[in-house]
Amino acid sequence: MKKRILFLFFAVSLIILVLCISYFVFYNKAESTKKVELNLIATLGTSDISIGSNRLILGIQNPQRKTIIADKISIDFFQQKNNSSIFQFTKEGNFINWPNSKSGVFASSVNFDTPGDWLAEIRPQDGKYKNQKARIVIRVKSTSLTPSIGDKIPKTNNLVAKNNEDLKYITSDINPLLNLYNKSVDDILLLKDKPLLILFATPGQCKSFTCGPQMNIIKTLHENYNKDMYFIHIEVYDIESANKEGEFTKISPVIKPWNLPSEPWVFLINTKGIIIDKFESFVPQDELELSINRILSNNL
Repeated sequence: MKKRILFLFFAVSLIILVLCISYFVFYNKAESTKKVELNLIATLGTSDISIGSNRLILGIQNPQRKTIIADKISIDFFQQKNNSSIFQFTKEGNFINWPNSKSGVFASSVNFDTPGDWLAEIRPQDGKYKNQKARIVIRVKSTSLTPSIGDKIPKTNNLVAKNNEDLKYITSDINPLLNLYNKSVDDILLLKDKPLLILFATPGQCKSFTCGPQMNIIKTLHENYNKDMYFIHIEVYDIESANKEGEFTKISPVIKPWNLPSEPWVFLINTKGIIIDKFESFVPQDELELSINRILSNNL
């Protein structure tokens, strides 16, 4: 009798234990699924990503494909190892208002140490979609398409304007500033007296509609910093052929060594011709000023 009672007690205990384990397993699985539920859609606005420092541009939309707005996002980065996604680090991203628009994108500075596919899990830190998630796979190359930070810039003998009349053969900007075209990059590097900012853009016909606003920011920065830095604008397309054909089709031979996959691009270069910072896509004035002040204050 005692044995039967003990066996019954053991059987009931075992059933309770199995039920408890099943509850927690399925409960945790449900919670896990809830945590990785993807309510948002992420798109990558950066085309050249490689080992080292990168400026990631991310667009985030809701399920109705409308751009969301938040002050900041949090990005968890995972790397694929042994068929598992292993967490590596977290970065923040800041909202950038897109020119002439109420919407925008998010920018984050990220340093990748290995090539391959990285998984980015993105969460707004505030706003209507706080803590909802999006995921995107980022392909990191071993080497950059464009000249890397720390590299010496390629030879760049850009066209030079002697007067305002020359500008129509050099730039598509409808309101050009002569001081952005009166020196060549190669000549500036020979002087070795001040850092240099180069903008590669086609303000007269830009697919991203940001070249004109970016040009205006560079003009403002020139006004504020021209005593301490040189500023140069170089067209992506050959203006002479564009004037003849009525459209921009031929890439300028001046920029071919830079191997730019998109526009606009901004490069900051020290007096030794070394790239200190680079930016793909639209860059707000305050972000560029941070980089400029870092170069000037540290004599980089």
